[in-house]
Amino acid sequence: MGGRWTFGWGWAPDQLGWRGADVSSVDILFVTAVLPDTRDSMRNPAWSPAGSRFVLGLLSGLRDCGMAPSLVLTQRPRRRFPKSRAVLEFPGSIVLAEGLQARRIPYMNLPFLRPVAVGLYVMARGMLWGRKKGRAHERVVMVTNLTEPPGWAVLAAARLAKARAVAFVMDVGVPNGLTAASVRWRFDRWLHRRLLPRFDGLVVVRDETHERFAPRVPFVTVHAGIPQSLVDRWRQSAEGRPRQRPDRFTLAFAGALEEINGVRLMLEAMRALPGGGLALRIAGRGPLEGVVRRAAQLDPRVEYCGFLGWEELMTFYGDADLLLNIKVTKAVDTSSFFSSKLFEYMATGRPVLTTNMAQLEAEYGEVLYVLDDETVPGLVAALDRLRNTARAELVDRGLRGQRFAAENLTWERQGRRVRELIERVVRSEESAPG
Repeated sequence: MGGRWTFGWGWAPDQLGWRGADVSSVDILFVTAVLPDTRDSMRNPAWSPAGSRFVLGLLSGLRDCGMAPSLVLTQRPRRRFPKSRAVLEFPGSIVLAEGLQARRIPYMNLPFLRPVAVGLYVMARGMLWGRKKGRAHERVVMVTNLTEPPGWAVLAAARLAKARAVAFVMDVGVPNGLTAASVRWRFDRWLHRRLLPRFDGLVVVRDETHERFAPRVPFVTVHAGIPQSLVDRWRQSAEGRPRQRPDRFTLAFAGALEEINGVRLMLEAMRALPGGGLALRIAGRGPLEGVVRRAAQLDPRVEYCGFLGWEELMTFYGDADLLLNIKVTKAVDTSSFFSSKLFEYMATGRPVLTTNMAQLEAEYGEVLYVLDDETVPGLVAALDRLRNTARAELVDRGLRGQRFAAENLTWERQGRRVRELIERVVRSEESAPG
């Protein structure tokens, strides 16, 4: 599709300093579960666009710091059989982005057997990778989350390869209000508690994750990031931009149609807001898709735009007067995750209304509109106030958010922070692998 994410992957390590460390002597094995941003991936209900873009952003940030992985292993996301017809996933190569090739992890797509098959393959490839690199190279094995691919196998692969192990922990759900405490969740939670303290370094999206699970492990906090290409695309585009529909105030939300993303709250607020001159456009897919479709049938001001490709999503953002990031934070514990969608919103230069997740008002309050009252009356009051706010003020707030994102939130900058963590891990005698 035309909206495929691309990055320039050419790099020269000797042109990028690593504060005294020899970058060329550090080899990275990166283990993940992502797909490229293509139409084929869009048809896969197990694919997470936000998760894949997060991982591709991390890889681009590492590339920009001269630390592109020498080997990337990716597990193709699939629903388990029989929800998916596929029983076997075969090995092979896959292009994740321009210039970035990965090896597909083979597995049997059956309950209980899938993590075992994936784990054994990762351990075997990790051991062979470590032997191939030899003693002349420092080695680091990285993994994104610990559920799939299984963290225990990645940790074992690192030890077999005599490498350090670094985990990217993007979210850890908490059963509270909207999330059920299932047996699977309890096991996953127990696994995080057991495994995270055994890693040599952590990259977390919230400090609370580090404090709760592995307070003694070196870490760095990376909420999320945006590619420089996205910043360049949207830079100053909001200023003087003609409104697509000057007769209405257009609200927009894009993301997973789930309870935690405030989908019901937004729809109920629209029902409570009187009169015309207001529209709510929703894009995405998820368990609440039927709820959104019904709302669109009952209220002509609500429009369901479906699951959008990248270029379609950019047009969707461009047509908005206010972007909504109404992540629920009162009914569910959000202390272990962050909304990467927020930074994507900020890059567009459109004003953003967001809940105060991660207490972000202290850091971003000057460039975002922050909603503290996560009730229908609270959201109604905020939306009514903003639709009656002078357009010049809305544009100014959006542009300030865009400048903040461009100066602080690119993946290149986030990659430097991860590089500094790797430097600490590699140099630490305490974390030397056995």
